[in-house]
Amino acid sequence: MRTDPQPARPAAPRRSRRLLFGCLAASLALPLLLVIELLARLLLPAPAGDPFLGMSGSASIFSEVDVDGVRCYRITHPSAYAHNNTTFPVAKAPGVLRVFCLGGSASAGWPHPGDQTYPRYLQHALQQAFPERRVEVINAGAHAYASYRVRGIFEDVLRFAPDLIVLYVGNNEFVERRTYLAGGWLGRALRGLERWSRLAQWIGQAARSRNSGSQLSGADRTDAAWHTWSHTEQVAAELRTDPAQFAEVLAHYEYTVEAMVAEAGARGVALAVLTVPVNLRDWRPHVSASGLAGRAAERFEAGLRAARRTLLQGDARAAAQAFEALLAEAPGHAAAWFHSARALEALGRHGEAVAAYIRAKDEDRNPFRALSLGNEAVRRIASRHPQVVLVEAERALLAATAPRAPGFDLFLDYVHPTRAGNEAIARVVFEAVLARGVLPGTPATRAFQVDLANAYDETRDTGVQITLLSLFSIMHQYEAFLEKLDHVELLLRGGAPLPDAAAQLLADCRAAFQAYLEEERKEILGEPFAPDYRERHREFYRAFFGRISTLKH
Repeated sequence: MRTDPQPARPAAPRRSRRLLFGCLAASLALPLLLVIELLARLLLPAPAGDPFLGMSGSASIFSEVDVDGVRCYRITHPSAYAHNNTTFPVAKAPGVLRVFCLGGSASAGWPHPGDQTYPRYLQHALQQAFPERRVEVINAGAHAYASYRVRGIFEDVLRFAPDLIVLYVGNNEFVERRTYLAGGWLGRALRGLERWSRLAQWIGQAARSRNSGSQLSGADRTDAAWHTWSHTEQVAAELRTDPAQFAEVLAHYEYTVEAMVAEAGARGVALAVLTVPVNLRDWRPHVSASGLAGRAAERFEAGLRAARRTLLQGDARAAAQAFEALLAEAPGHAAAWFHSARALEALGRHGEAVAAYIRAKDEDRNPFRALSLGNEAVRRIASRHPQVVLVEAERALLAATAPRAPGFDLFLDYVHPTRAGNEAIARVVFEAVLARGVLPGTPATRAFQVDLANAYDETRDTGVQITLLSLFSIMHQYEAFLEKLDHVELLLRGGAPLPDAAAQLLADCRAAFQAYLEEERKEILGEPFAPDYRERHREFYRAFFGRISTLKH
């Protein structure tokens, strides 16, 4: 049976007309958008702030004061360690070499006295290198300041005729709660538009102003109470657990550091940026998550206890194999990486152990230590901006403790350097800056020199040691607390005793932490243990912080 062919549909002409119509619409819209953009540039100033967050009520950490008839700037903001009375003249005298050290508490040298910090050690070394000049190294670090807050200080110090600015930032990027508006490719596209479009900048600012989660006080760090609570309750930070928000934190950090690098370059100011070293070996991750559910999660936890039991019993080889299998199933579990590192270290496989310690730090679900992704961002920025001085502090401190990872030998706690750590950081900054020749003048020596008359011993500083005790207790570092408590009690025997209430609190902490560790050990070894020991310990913690508050007042 013959059938007549059907006539072809005129699809191609219709598609051509639609394409033509689209091109015509775009050709008409583009000039209109260009006119609107031109009007926006003529009528609207560039909005303040950055394309990630809204910061309101910003305040300088500096105030102008009169010192013996000389107008000076003084750091007066309490978060920037105003008690150190850091002061310098408004008018920089001829021949003065002025350096600013910016960052968080690790950069500031907390909890050491103001004259026992890396900026002060750097000042001494630079003074020996440039003896014909007076060297001012101004410590402008601020407590718990993330990079986006440090940027405000950076913009301030550009007005003070700096010869060099040193950035040591990255430990505090997850400290404040906030919500980024758009993540992924959409967020990147919007920020890309804001780079060149004044209209897009104002649209973005309006969107951020309507999102209360993106608004932060520029005058003071927010959520300080939440920060402490998150330590004690060991809760995961949404900024770390939500992949879209996590990506925004990293993008914001890289954007902020690069913005400071670019601005310093435009002003002709030398800038050095550090990769951030941290305590890897002696600091347990704060929050771990397997990412598993139901029976899979139960099997993982049982396997983790079994692997730890094997390690406690001295079979490091079998323990390392068990941890390897567990991490293949749950590669994001921070504690598993940490205990795996301990097993590898016991086997003398130090390179693998260091890598596992780093992974444990990076997988922490409530991070208070700079992430490797942040240090990689700093290296990328330096590769894009040849004028910036890259200071490889992370690699320098890894090398200083090789083949083992850095621990309490270079850090008082999780990120704050010991005196030896501060000297090591000052040295690597000094050497990197002189190698690049970014300071005016020819150095008389390139040898890093410390003040030989400096007899400070942090292990004998009772105030520092008691501060560390408090920090260890807040952050669940029980073994470190008990070891530190023994040391503090020896110090107190030769000095003024603590008030009775404080001494009793320390005694109660000793008993509670020892009991917790003992019950945990029994559980891991499969011995009879108190099934409610974790809940009882949490109840102790809640009461513990009420007692600390009473002591402070």
